[in-house]
Amino acid sequence: MTLEALAEYKRKKKETKAEVAKAKNATMDELYEKLDSTQGEKHVFRLAKARHKASLDLSEVRAVKDEDGKVLRDPVAVKQRWRTYFSHLLNEEFPRKERVSIPPTAGPIQPWTIEEVRKVVKKMKVGKAAGPDGVPVEVWKSLGELGLQWLTTFFNNITWSARIPQAWRDSIIVPIFKRKGDVMDCTNYRGIKLIAHTMKIYERLVDMRLRGVVEIAPDQFGFIPERSAIDAIFIARQVMEKYREKNKPCHIAFLDLEKAYDRLPRSILWEVMRERGIPEYMVNIVQDMYDGATARVRTVHGTTSKFTIAVGVHQGSALSPFLFIMTLDTVVKHLLEGPPFTLLYADDVALIADSRAELQLKIRKWQLALADAGLKLNTKKTEVMSSTEEDYQVFDVSGTAFAQAKEFQYLGSYLSADGTVDAAVRGRIKCAWLKWRESTGILCDRRCSRVLKGKIYRRVVRPTLMYGSECWPLSKTHERMLNTVEMRMLRWACGLTRCDRVPNEDIRTIMQTAPIQLKLRAQRLRWYGHVMRRPSPHPSRQAMEMNVTGKRSRGAPKKRWRDAIKKDMKEVGVTKEDTQDRDLWRRRTNTADPANVRDIR
Repeated sequence: MTLEALAEYKRKKKETKAEVAKAKNATMDELYEKLDSTQGEKHVFRLAKARHKASLDLSEVRAVKDEDGKVLRDPVAVKQRWRTYFSHLLNEEFPRKERVSIPPTAGPIQPWTIEEVRKVVKKMKVGKAAGPDGVPVEVWKSLGELGLQWLTTFFNNITWSARIPQAWRDSIIVPIFKRKGDVMDCTNYRGIKLIAHTMKIYERLVDMRLRGVVEIAPDQFGFIPERSAIDAIFIARQVMEKYREKNKPCHIAFLDLEKAYDRLPRSILWEVMRERGIPEYMVNIVQDMYDGATARVRTVHGTTSKFTIAVGVHQGSALSPFLFIMTLDTVVKHLLEGPPFTLLYADDVALIADSRAELQLKIRKWQLALADAGLKLNTKKTEVMSSTEEDYQVFDVSGTAFAQAKEFQYLGSYLSADGTVDAAVRGRIKCAWLKWRESTGILCDRRCSRVLKGKIYRRVVRPTLMYGSECWPLSKTHERMLNTVEMRMLRWACGLTRCDRVPNEDIRTIMQTAPIQLKLRAQRLRWYGHVMRRPSPHPSRQAMEMNVTGKRSRGAPKKRWRDAIKKDMKEVGVTKEDTQDRDLWRRRTNTADPANVRDIR
């Protein structure tokens, strides 16, 4: 290469880099302008979601380990390893006991109506990855009434023939890292199936019909209307708090089911559906959805060849959650004691007992009942927590001792054996910093306005920091910890430090963010009003009003949740009777963030 050619190359390279930087800056300016507008609220959530997905992206992990721990780097070997792993996982059942056959429930086929289809299509979320057919749900939403009429006729034809299109039987499995363990170990990945969106619409129709026939026990809080993870967390905390107040021992077992969704025997599912009185035509519909199911695995080196799937329910399916909780509800119905002593959230099970002997008996009964249905208790991940200090182990049916825990992360919130919220506060602070790091590309960008940074903090980071806080009886120390974290985040987002001598109030005004102490109070009162408006038989209401026998210790008791609520109500000037008027309660208890101020950059 001559000197002239080299100089020309360097000049062109410099010009190209300048043009790329210019285009990138223009794109970012346009993005920030869009996010900063009043219509940019949805874009904030989409951006946060995209950054969260980017944090899970492991496309650079191009090697995996085989069964013996040997690292595989050859693309063909890597693809074969993924195929072998999922083929084995989704085609092997645990031993189980044969159930008594139930005669089918006869009944006429009820055709789908256009109103049902319209309701389901409206609920479908946009922006989701399409299945193997490449047809997203946006197509049906854009077709309007004509599309609804066509879908109604199409779904009725499928129901009458009891045969779904052959293309619906194929799915693509996307391995999602669980964010713990070795990234090259296939067992640390969860396989999510991408299926046709049109099939998802049909699944939602079937799900809606099944929920009208089957009633799930109040012990189950997952995927059931009017019940949530916060309900289960609140009940567990209330029980531990009331037992601690009366000096009564509290013992909890957190059961972990091994590959519950992937190893559920389908023959058990059909038997359970008939046992619950579901019409046979609907049983046939669900059976046909699973007959002849095949899948391919999407890897960084391409997609594997097809393999059949004979066991389990589809992860990523709209119908699978209800099928699973219905099956679990049926096989353990004789063991359900009702909240607060049995808490279920899908396959997360918490058993509460007054003594370790009682807890031991409960665990063994559950283990045997699950084994009869082809479900297996994971003894390595099942943990036991006790409020007492006595050394007493709990064993499974084979004599294996369960791990003893002083702290356990239950549905995203840490529970402590001593009933305090110290671990929960520390856990949320850690999660909030992880969420902060996902958003630092915007929160630490000088081109981004501080008003927009405040909006992203309020919509993305703060909800993570406050998750589960409606159940916490916080002390001044806890509030100071949370306030310190919040102010550190806001100052960094502003590009300031404490050396700049800018008061906290000015920082909050710039970022349009109310003090977290006031938001915590508002969240507690919001939840209290929500529980009080529920009927008396609701599990959360029962847990809040339950009485535990025993004697309190002498001296001042430890702070209780209801003590925090009384203090909060006194501060905002509301009464117990005000909870029944939802709008009034919200107006008086909510703490709004400061109104818009001038955009300081």
